[in-house]
Amino acid sequence: MKLIESERAHMVSFSKRKKTLFRNAKKFATHTEADVGVILFSPSGKLCSYGSTSIKEIIDKYLKVKLEDHKHDYAVGKSNGFETLEDLHIELQAWNESDKK
Repeated sequence: MKLIESERAHMVSFSKRKKTLFRNAKKFATHTEADVGVILFSPSGKLCSYGSTSIKEIIDKYLKVKLEDHKHDYAVGKSNGFETLEDLHIELQAWNESDKK
C-alpha cells in the first residue's frame, strides 16, 4: 500500500474503508454475540464510531475488566498502561458531553 497524496482521494478512500470496517464489525458482533466497538478519527479529526451496543457501555465494560486486571497486576508489581486508557475514557466522556450541547 502507498499513501494517497490527493486530499479528496484520501477522504473518499477513508469513507469507503470506514463503511467496510463498520459493516464487518456489525457482522462480527452478530455472528459471535460479542460486544464490538470501533472508534475512528477521520483525517480531518472528526470522530466516527460504531458499537453493537452503545460505545459508552462497551468502554465502561472494558474499563471495568481492565481495572480488575490493573488491581491484580498492581498486586504482583506489573504495569499495563491502564492510566492512558482511563484518560481516553475521560476524554471520550467530555467529547460526548460537548456533542450533546
